[in-house]
This record gives sequence, structure tokens and C-alpha cells, in this order.
Amino acid sequence: MQAAEGFGVKAQPRLIGMSELSIDCALVAEELRKAIRERTIALNRSGAVFALDGGIDSAVVALLACEAVGAGRVGALIMSDSFVGQSVDRAVQFAQRLVCAIK
Repeated sequence: MQAAEGFGVKAQPRLIGMSELSIDCALVAEELRKAIRERTIALNRSGAVFALDGGIDSAVVALLACEAVGAGRVGALIMSDSFVGQSVDRAVQFAQRLVCAIK
């Protein structure tokens, strides 16, 4: 295998087992919330807007954004992704549960 290079990092790629993978989920979530807050402030914005398609990845972004800047300061753009069959209805229901604006 070739070494992966980028951002000043040189690493040999290798497969790892789940027993070797250790992620502090609470710490990662807090770092992401902090990054959203800091970026919102740095861009002089009053809130955040994100796409929500009913999938788990956009749901996580939605939750983190609501926790970072407050549900009343976020907006969800409902996106239909027919390629992977995500549900617009599921996205709308999730946004309503988070009490964020829906477009």
C-alpha cells in the first residue's frame, strides 16, 4: 500500500478492527457543536441553515446545529434525494420535532 499524504500527514493505511477503534462520542459531538458556534460567530450570522433529507447524516447535523445555536436560530432546507430513497416526510417530521424553520 502507498502512504496516504495530505495536510502534512503521512500515514500507512491499514484495516482496523472495532476493538481498536476508540471514539469519545460525547467529546466529538461537543467539538462539532463548538465548531458550528464559532463558525456562525466568525461569519457574523445569526443562525445556521442546513439540508435535511431524512437520512441519519443530515439528522445528526440538524441536531448538532440546534444544540449549538438554538433551535429557533436554525433552518432546515428539505431536500429530496430519490437516488437513495430518503423520505421527505421523515425529514419534515424530524425538523418539526427540533422546532426549526422549514423551507
